Amino acid sequence: MEATPLQNITAETVAKSFYDHWVTRFGVPTNLVTDQGRQFESQLFKNLSELCGVKLKRTTPYHLQSNGKVEHLHRTIKTAIKAHNSIKWTDTLPTVLLGLRASFREDSNSSVAQMVYGTHIRLPGEFFDNPRSHTEQETFVSKLQQHMQQLRPVEVKHKTSRTVFVHKDLSKCTHVFLRIDRVKKPLQPPYEDPFLEDDRLFSKSTTSLAGTTFNYVNSIIGSGVIGIPLALYSAGFGLGLALLIFMAVVTDYSLILMIRGAHLSGQFNYQGLMRAAFGRPGFIVLSTLQFIYPFIAMISYNIVVGDTITKVLIRMTRVQPTSLLASREFVIGLATIFITAPLCLFRDIANLAKISFLSLVFIAFVLISILIRMIFPFTYVPLTEDAWQLFSWDVIPAIGIMAFAFMCHHNTFLLYESMEIADQHTWNNVTHVSLFSSWIIAAMFGVMGYATFTGHTQGDLLENYCPGDDLMNISRVLFSITVLLTYPIECFVTRDVLESLLLQVCGITHTTAHHVIITLTLVTITCILSMVTSCLGPVLELNGILAAVPLAYVLPAVCYIKLEEGSVFSGKKIPALLLALFGLFVAFCGSVLLAIDFGRGDSCIHKDMPYWRLDKYLKITENFWDIVSLKDTTTGEDFFKVIEEAIDAWSKECHIQRLKPMGAVRRERDHDDTIVLSIC
Repeated sequence: MEATPLQNITAETVAKSFYDHWVTRFGVPTNLVTDQGRQFESQLFKNLSELCGVKLKRTTPYHLQSNGKVEHLHRTIKTAIKAHNSIKWTDTLPTVLLGLRASFREDSNSSVAQMVYGTHIRLPGEFFDNPRSHTEQETFVSKLQQHMQQLRPVEVKHKTSRTVFVHKDLSKCTHVFLRIDRVKKPLQPPYEDPFLEDDRLFSKSTTSLAGTTFNYVNSIIGSGVIGIPLALYSAGFGLGLALLIFMAVVTDYSLILMIRGAHLSGQFNYQGLMRAAFGRPGFIVLSTLQFIYPFIAMISYNIVVGDTITKVLIRMTRVQPTSLLASREFVIGLATIFITAPLCLFRDIANLAKISFLSLVFIAFVLISILIRMIFPFTYVPLTEDAWQLFSWDVIPAIGIMAFAFMCHHNTFLLYESMEIADQHTWNNVTHVSLFSSWIIAAMFGVMGYATFTGHTQGDLLENYCPGDDLMNISRVLFSITVLLTYPIECFVTRDVLESLLLQVCGITHTTAHHVIITLTLVTITCILSMVTSCLGPVLELNGILAAVPLAYVLPAVCYIKLEEGSVFSGKKIPALLLALFGLFVAFCGSVLLAIDFGRGDSCIHKDMPYWRLDKYLKITENFWDIVSLKDTTTGEDFFKVIEEAIDAWSKECHIQRLKPMGAVRRERDHDDTIVLSIC
């Protein structure tokens, strides 16, 4: 029984290996049975056989039984290699062959070595007993000693019953192995490394397809979706809608492409996929981008919470804007301590399935509120001069915002492994449903938000609504909760990247202490950074251009092109090639525009919208002849002067011509001490 690793399978290499490892040890065989491989059919191998006096025989095509002993030996060797937790199978092979040669065979009542040599072969003593001596240096002998300590003979039992065996000590054991049920490499071990009892939370529980879809949509619908109205305004309403459809289709294809690449490489994580395609440089590039995107997304989520909840607290408590409750830093800190930090300490994304469903319910309420305010506005919002234009030149920033809104590629493998039925076909269906649902939500946000505010649209859609609008204040609270429930999904990814780097670079395994330290560090840093910035629009654009576009469109495409067999210009690879070129073009143009904006010193400052100005005193409608009411908060002519100044400022900022002089303004007091103005 011989098995030899080969660097290649050329005819010369195979012939030399046959001579060196068989003929020189056991002599020349009389007959040699081979399959119809090109190496054995070559003239070189035939000449060697004639020289040695060997009679060659070939197996029948598509009839493996004719060489069944060798095929069975291949299966046995592969199974034995998988049982060893070793990255280099070539180091494991000699020990596997030693065990197979020394193992007792029931059919012949002897071992292979006994049949060849006429006697048993001696095995290393430490294969059975604990080591009696220890070597200090890291030499071949010490490595062999450690390897032998991991091996113990196991009694073979043949069972006819198919009842699942559960060991009686499973509930109190100190270590557990985790079986890998996904598609594996040919020689990949079927079980993951033993984990301590404290690390059992690392086990991957699964969720139903509906739960996976909820997690899928929830990972997409984050802070980016409220920037869609701004994207429609930047690209023009007509072109913006076309781009939104295009980005959804492209994102759907890229997500499917990622799992295809995973099946080709046998690596079901983004880092492993890049390493299989481009080696260590690809792993470093991917790890950097995969950390940047969710990290900035976590910052944007905190910004949304700080900006929206403060307005609600001011409205509810009637506190001054300078008080502690009106401080966005205070709100972000409370949300971090009591909501996001505890949720981020979970280790399994499947535990968030019910929470994800709850967040989708909140999103539905927010959409209904936006629809109500589009039909029944709280205050009159004048159209801007560039409202409803079909095309605009700010296409690249719009693509960046949309890419950020649809981005969930960093969560792809977490979602895939959480599925009960994890295969390509099921993943395709779940992806189609999730992306279609997300596109509907994003399109509704975009169309209704743009229709309400047109050119007044801000990066955060909810910032456009008046602080006194209680319906939208409820929506602000619910959307903030949704964002806070999406925050842990992004934290899972950043933590996974750091843990992978610690394992790959430093050799540090996952423990509960490391899990807690890394999680709390990430949450704390993002909390501090979100406190020092309140500019959501540029954050969305920056993350979309620099991280989302490469992660979503460039890297999945180039990985698939690298791993799939055939020419780059083959029918299978052309769509992936176009996807990669599209992503590179957007990333380059977006980076140039960001650099130009940074050079100009562009910044965003939160300010009251012009149509809020009059809302502090009265509720005004589109018809300037309507009669409006307001509470008398001042007295006499001072009150009338305040109203007139507010109307003048509002008319100027909204670009509405107002006749001068104002004309007669009839002031009366009704029964509840409300002043009624008839504005002409």
